Amino acid sequence: MVGRASLIVILGFSLIFGLAGQYWNRESDRATRNFVNYYASTAAHNIAVGAANLACDSIFQNTADTTVINGLSGAFPNGGSYAISSHMTPGIYGSRNVSITAIGTYTGFEGNPITDTIRVLLATYKFSRFAMYDSTDNNVYWTTGDTLTGPFQTNGNLYVSGVPVIKGPVTIGGTTYTNHNGQLSQGTQTNIPDQYGDTLKANAFQSGVHVQMPQTLDYSGISAAASTISQTNYTGSSYTYDVYLTFNADGTVTETDTTRQYVSGKWGGGSWSVVASNSSPLAGKNTVLSSLTNSQGQVVIAVLDGDVHVSGDVNGNVTVVAQQGSGSTGRSSYTGNSTGAFSSTADGNVMITGDITYQDNPQTDAASSDMLGLVATNNVMLTTQSPGNVTIDAAIFARNGSFLYQGYKSTKGSTSNGKYNTFAGYINLYGSLSQKVRGAIGQTNGTGFLKDYKYDPRFARKSPPAFPGTSQYRVISWEG
Repeated sequence: MVGRASLIVILGFSLIFGLAGQYWNRESDRATRNFVNYYASTAAHNIAVGAANLACDSIFQNTADTTVINGLSGAFPNGGSYAISSHMTPGIYGSRNVSITAIGTYTGFEGNPITDTIRVLLATYKFSRFAMYDSTDNNVYWTTGDTLTGPFQTNGNLYVSGVPVIKGPVTIGGTTYTNHNGQLSQGTQTNIPDQYGDTLKANAFQSGVHVQMPQTLDYSGISAAASTISQTNYTGSSYTYDVYLTFNADGTVTETDTTRQYVSGKWGGGSWSVVASNSSPLAGKNTVLSSLTNSQGQVVIAVLDGDVHVSGDVNGNVTVVAQQGSGSTGRSSYTGNSTGAFSSTADGNVMITGDITYQDNPQTDAASSDMLGLVATNNVMLTTQSPGNVTIDAAIFARNGSFLYQGYKSTKGSTSNGKYNTFAGYINLYGSLSQKVRGAIGQTNGTGFLKDYKYDPRFARKSPPAFPGTSQYRVISWEG
């Protein structure tokens, strides 16, 4: 009886342990499977990330041919493989987009392939995304009282005197220089802050960053403009051509133009005389901006072979372009007869003659659609002003020149005792500024203007019509 009971107990325990062994074997097999597949999934993801980075770097290095990575595939040294595909898509607001799909594959448990996919969207961007950009700072110092809100990029060196403030990221291609608070006549390479108190207040700082300025303005978008103005009846270096645009709060623009001829004097010298004026090449003297839209729904007013003068209250979305004349025809009205410290020998300048503002202020109304682009082959220049603040709402781009104040060496403000020994005021710029060479607004001795530049955050995602862009790409989104 006892023997039979023992046998039953033994058989019961054998059955229990047999079933438990099968369970633990299954769990051990499942754990092994999960571990191997987790490792393979991680490896496949890392391969996909590496392939996506390889594709992005290839496009960053060779922006002219973004198709070179399409169909690219290969094996990784430690196992696994990758495949890359890409295609171009038209971007919003005139950008060029590249969509990249990178697939990483690695062998999982029992030879089953495991894949992971990374999707990246790259896009070119407009220069308006910078609060301020220049290829070189031209030994012009940021000084105490200067304020910029938004991202700043210079391909050259950064010059600091005192404690300027940039409320945004700062990226430079070169190094920093200070004037040691006036202790040295020439700037000295240094780290900031230095022992003399010269510093820069910024949200972030990075050196070694270059953003290429286009070699020439791309007029492909401008050529489709609804309105192009030129002095077709007058050519040659003895003529200057000026177009005056006054923007009106009712959504119209008043246009007049003047052609001057230079006549040499008998004993040398000479004078300018008006030979044509008020021809009004636009649809009418007071033209509704919306009537100038082209096939892309853009409003672009392009002035060829001349300077364009702007002021007023912008009600609409418009870009004004001053294109330099070709050959010997491109002479500026500010040659030899400027009233300030700066004169231009070539046309293709945008002259800001006073306040130019938006009818619907985006600083108080986020839904404002008013937007202005000022694009010049050469300079965008604030003409000589009386003391007092000047407000400019615009995205500014000066391809070969600068944004500058014409009277930066001479204009001063007045103090209570009537002496002119202070700055004339502030240039309150709300928008974006891009220039090849940083232009002078004032001097540290108190002439000219101080800067109060604020970034229009709308320009981070949108730009004025046909505004110049870079050929470089940046990552817009990364999925996976």
